Amino acid sequence: MTQNLKEDEKLKHKTNNEKIAKSRIKLGLLLNEFGEKNDIKVSDDEVKHEIQKQIRGMPGQEKMVLDYYQKNPSASQSLKGSIYEEKIIKLLKSRIKLEIKNIEIPEAEKIISGFNKSSQEQSGSKKTETSNKKNVKSKGNNDWVTNQDIIIEKKIIQIIKRTFPDSSFIGEETGFSNASSNITWVIDPIDGTNNYIHDYPFFCTSIGVLINNKIQYGAIYDSLRDEFFYASKKRGSYLNGKRIYVSNIKNLSDSLLCTGFITSKKSYAKNNISNFRKLVFKARSIRRDGSAALDLAYVACGRFDGFWELGLNSWDTSAGVLLVEEAGGKVINSVGRRFDILKNKSLISGNKHIVKKLLSEIKADEI
Repeated sequence: MTQNLKEDEKLKHKTNNEKIAKSRIKLGLLLNEFGEKNDIKVSDDEVKHEIQKQIRGMPGQEKMVLDYYQKNPSASQSLKGSIYEEKIIKLLKSRIKLEIKNIEIPEAEKIISGFNKSSQEQSGSKKTETSNKKNVKSKGNNDWVTNQDIIIEKKIIQIIKRTFPDSSFIGEETGFSNASSNITWVIDPIDGTNNYIHDYPFFCTSIGVLINNKIQYGAIYDSLRDEFFYASKKRGSYLNGKRIYVSNIKNLSDSLLCTGFITSKKSYAKNNISNFRKLVFKARSIRRDGSAALDLAYVACGRFDGFWELGLNSWDTSAGVLLVEEAGGKVINSVGRRFDILKNKSLISGNKHIVKKLLSEIKADEI
């Protein structure tokens, strides 16, 4: 009996590995197709470097591996796809983060730069001055945008287009732009605009990358704390280069939860006040910080045990949903199905134990 169980486990493990391998090849082929379509060059040296990475620790196997790729066109294309993938990752990790700080406005240093000592001193000495200079406009009932939101979003799009010129974009401030590519960047330049307006130190920049409408990469940057959250599909979630995981808290009574109230849409806020009342004495404590993207990042690294909110948009959730899932957590909609970034509005997230308990308590009019 024990032997049979071991054999079943081995077979299951082998099947899972084969599924993952096929999934990686499929993604590699898609990325390769995207790269060729956008005329992104992959040099022979880059291919050789990628092969060297694969055969590290396998001395004398280079010829065999090269022969394999020469005889298998799909594997060769998938290999090139891995190189395109690295270019996307590099763009997320480095170019956006570093180049946007060249925007010539004081707040840009606060939003995107590493916020080192010199920028801290500069922003500290100019705090009152820059606060008064913020150009704040209304987008609707209790819904606000600053000139920095618009400038930063446009700058991010410019930077992305240098490497991926045919990309589509979904931006909170610039809206939807459709292109011929199968890659879509979902951008929130300042998630937590009200916090930013009032100098409340809880806001971030969020960027998600969809390939064929499926989330594959996500990055959230909190410049005030110099915390860079990053996730890649099937490769985990990271904070400043270190792997992160959701908490393992099982009981609501031990949990630190977080939620949000979208006051520009009163029906969502009213419904969620009812949810809050039901949960406030069941949890250890509940926070309301005003940035859904950063709240999701905090769930991913275990600072919050659960987060829920009603009335969210794709730019609020794209990167954060992937962060939580790749950190071992669950993200569902208000009827218990997996959360769809492009379709769903009501979100419940956390580890599997807390999500199950939250689902039984939370009510929403819209999925």
